[in-house]
Amino acid sequence: IPEVIDFCCDFLISWIDDDNIIELYRLAEHYSLIQLSNKIDFYILQNFLTISKTETYRRLPLTKVQSLLSSDKLHASSENEVYEAALLYHYTQEEIDKDQVSLHDPPKLLEMVRFALIEQQTFQKLYNRLSPCPLQEVLADALAYHQNEILQPILQTPQTQLRSEFRCVVGFGGMYSSQGEDLSDEVKFLNPLTREWRTLTQAQMPKMSNQGVAILNNFAYLVGGDNNTAGYRAE
Repeated sequence: IPEVIDFCCDFLISWIDDDNIIELYRLAEHYSLIQLSNKIDFYILQNFLTISKTETYRRLPLTKVQSLLSSDKLHASSENEVYEAALLYHYTQEEIDKDQVSLHDPPKLLEMVRFALIEQQTFQKLYNRLSPCPLQEVLADALAYHQNEILQPILQTPQTQLRSEFRCVVGFGGMYSSQGEDLSDEVKFLNPLTREWRTLTQAQMPKMSNQGVAILNNFAYLVGGDNNTAGYRAE
């Protein structure tokens, strides 16, 4: 029986599109098909930015959208897109573009937005134009997080959790593979899908090689290293 149920769920999911999501959720609820509901969730999370611009999205139950917006599996290139998607549940794109939204009594979905993950200059403008209200307090916490970078490891909350389950190898600085002694301050990651090294950022420290690296509470710490002066190469 479980195999038959799985087969039926897979068949239904193979036909899923933006127009039948609501009906599939109702079917999953009526027959208590948890696996079907989970597959629908996964489909929406993978295609969230597209679906959030449809009428189907606004017809989803508020509790369902809250659950989706709180997920680490939600696919978005930036948290700013999540912020806009939260507004799109309550307002049209035209109302958002014309700034015809009420944020002093913010929609419940904005509680799911991780403002600490948005670039500071982006939400600083929003903070500045708000008078005292619950949303301004949330933005104040996000500002404090950005302004106290050295304290970020101890300021971790669900609002600062990255929306990703991506795992990869990361390399910090080091010496280029050429025969010279030039050092790099780039931080690169190995993309397991493309099998290519991609630049992530630049290390906020002098160019070094042979650093000690430690991971603590999901933060990387670089200690010591060799600056390769006077032709010295550390072993």
